Amino acid sequence: LEEHKAALSKISEEMSEKHEATVSKMSDEHDNAIAKLKKKADSLHAQLDEEQAATLKIAERHAITESKLCKAEKKLADRDQLKKELADMRKLLEEEKKITGQIKELQARLEETEEHLSAMTKNKEDLAE
Repeated sequence: LEEHKAALSKISEEMSEKHEATVSKMSDEHDNAIAKLKKKADSLHAQLDEEQAATLKIAERHAITESKLCKAEKKLADRDQLKKELADMRKLLEEEKKITGQIKELQARLEETEEHLSAMTKNKEDLAE
């Protein structure tokens, strides 16, 4: 019986040592797995931070580009407005030239009429004498 108890005690002690070794090994593996996961999580957080920074830069560039585009569109609209105003001015200038021509024509006719009237007045005076 004593031999049996000693054998059981020895087996129990060996099992306990194996159990402790297994638990220790599993604990180490668990700690390593946690460390790897933490490292991976830190890496992913760093990558996310970089991507967020890049996204912010892209958003800033987009805002700058949008602003430049709005300014360019305004300049284009201003340019189109100036072209329209220039065309209107050219039309007015053409009308002014026509009116100036008509005024000169009327002045010439007026001079002719005045000369004719003067001649008629002179003839009337000559006839009256």
